[in-house]
Amino acid sequence: MHDLSRRALIAGALVLPSGVHAASAAPVAKTTNGPVRGHIDQGIKVFKGVRYGADTGPRRFRPPLAPTPWTKALDATAYGPSAPQGGRDDERQSEDCLFLNVWTPGLLDGGKRPVMVYLHGGAYSSGSGSSPLYAGV
Repeated sequence: MHDLSRRALIAGALVLPSGVHAASAAPVAKTTNGPVRGHIDQGIKVFKGVRYGADTGPRRFRPPLAPTPWTKALDATAYGPSAPQGGRDDERQSEDCLFLNVWTPGLLDGGKRPVMVYLHGGAYSSGSGSSPLYAGV
């Protein structure tokens, strides 16, 4: 496995929600970097665009850094931008693209569940985690 992919996988694993359910209908999960607020889709708690690394723009092709921690719940209801690539005018793209998406049936309910991690293909020229093909519901 490519070193950057391994680091991203490890960083992403540290961010999976272990959080709390807010009093409102929107679920809030605690991450190692700060809380994120998602939404519920067909009974599944969904957190999209969860930052797991700092902006890569100033450090292109260098190992990722941890993001700056936050204290206020960040909106995690929309996909983060994909990495820049040609021919993809239909989605947001940015050098700042270290985001992941999490779907879970429960938070803090004591449930032990398998975890599936999917790294899209594309030979570093196409693809992203924001494709509807990879939706977890």
